[in-house]
Amino acid sequence: MRKMKLKSHKVVTILYLDVRSKDVYNQRPLLGANTLIYDSTGNGRPIYIPANVLAKAKYDEKIPLILGHENKHFILGFINNIKYNVITKMLYGDINVDKRWNKTVLRKFSEGVNGLSVEFGSIDKSQGYFDQVIELHLTRVAIVDNPAYSGSVVY
Repeated sequence: MRKMKLKSHKVVTILYLDVRSKDVYNQRPLLGANTLIYDSTGNGRPIYIPANVLAKAKYDEKIPLILGHENKHFILGFINNIKYNVITKMLYGDINVDKRWNKTVLRKFSEGVNGLSVEFGSIDKSQGYFDQVIELHLTRVAIVDNPAYSGSVVY
């Protein structure tokens, strides 16, 4: 049996948040299934995450939250309470920002830095013109600006 190589992906979901809301951080969408996602590092080959794979995604109890992908060692907080919704076919999680960074994060959201980019490692299988994810492990979530478009897309 051929050993499969673990690939790294970064998928962005745009957040439209009312920063005055008390639940601005509760059960935010992280990653969706059953759609082609174009990976900027994948040489134009999209990836596809089936619902059954997303439902079984692996992750630590607390996933680090960072500002931008470049600052991977500067932790703003974490994502936890991750739940898969069988109706929407999406993973949702609670955003927990350290108190000292809360005003900064809310300001970034109000300035339009409203993307969550979920970093994950996966084992993929070639399916003609796209790669199908067959195993998935969430590693980090970054707050990013200028996502490519609404929905899920690799940033």
